[in-house]
Amino acid sequence: MVPSKYDQALFMWYCDGVLCGLLACHVDDILFGGSEKFHNEVIQNLRSTFTIGLEEDTNLKYLGLTISQGFDSISVCTDDYGKSLKELRLDEIQLEDEGFSAEQVTLLKQFCGQVNWISTQGRPDIAFDSCYIANSVKSGNHKIFASANKIVRKIQNQSITLNFHRDFDVQSCCIVSFSNASFANLPNSGSQGSFISLLVDENGLYSPVAWQSRKIRRAVKSTIAAECLAAVEAAEMSVYLATVIKNIFRFSKNIDTYIFCDNKNLVSAVHSSTNLEDKRLVIDVSVLRDMLEQKELTDFKWVSTDIQLANALTKQGTSDKLLMKVFNEKHRFNLNSGVFEYL
Repeated sequence: MVPSKYDQALFMWYCDGVLCGLLACHVDDILFGGSEKFHNEVIQNLRSTFTIGLEEDTNLKYLGLTISQGFDSISVCTDDYGKSLKELRLDEIQLEDEGFSAEQVTLLKQFCGQVNWISTQGRPDIAFDSCYIANSVKSGNHKIFASANKIVRKIQNQSITLNFHRDFDVQSCCIVSFSNASFANLPNSGSQGSFISLLVDENGLYSPVAWQSRKIRRAVKSTIAAECLAAVEAAEMSVYLATVIKNIFRFSKNIDTYIFCDNKNLVSAVHSSTNLEDKRLVIDVSVLRDMLEQKELTDFKWVSTDIQLANALTKQGTSDKLLMKVFNEKHRFNLNSGVFEYL
């Protein structure tokens, strides 16, 4: 097999120049899929060379994920792992007047690790909450324990399933990323940035492949600056995903990449040559302008806030109704309008 030069734990197997098998490793856990020839010539050799402790197919558990293979799609969810979480018993926690004790800090860090894993693997709807808790540990505010338990209840009472369609046409796929940010809504006036990246084919079928919600890496003094830094990270992820997919399938053509943002001022700034008053922002806007000029980004587009898919990843208490509909119901994505149209 050929290791990916972009991810050393990902291996590809080609037959007559065509991708016929993929294998991903995490320590001593292996996930694979491919043609019958791939299974006979590659996987069977692995079975005869290594001692395999457990092997599952069709419906399986992998690193806390439940993966189910049906007739028309493969689905991934974290529900079973989420059910194992337990609320923090406030009556058993000794609250101190100032700050957290070492025991409380350890407890919260363990909790953050568990929730962050669920968030990054299959639950973008809790991405902001997970980040907020992690950034609040140093605050010493004991209300964080109630917020942590609220996340547990949300994980266990609300489900998200990632679906990867059998009919998805990878030959015609593009990368679509929604980027969003909120200004000074974190402790110490920090700002939050987020994005969701999807694979979308020419028929509008889509699959989520990456998302992020985290504190923006530096302090900013305006909403447009926060939105710009979030958009740069979304653009970088989009280019990375397009490069990896092109490498896996050995495409000769480039894969188009689109960013959707709900800040009109930023979209206008990126598509113009007008100088900005914020000189530091000029640098970040020029990154997006250059990516468009170099054709790394196909387009940087505006969408209204009510159809901004990444909105729920950026602010506390924001409705995740759109996110849940897009992930749990069957829609097609309209690349021209940025709208998910119900089937």
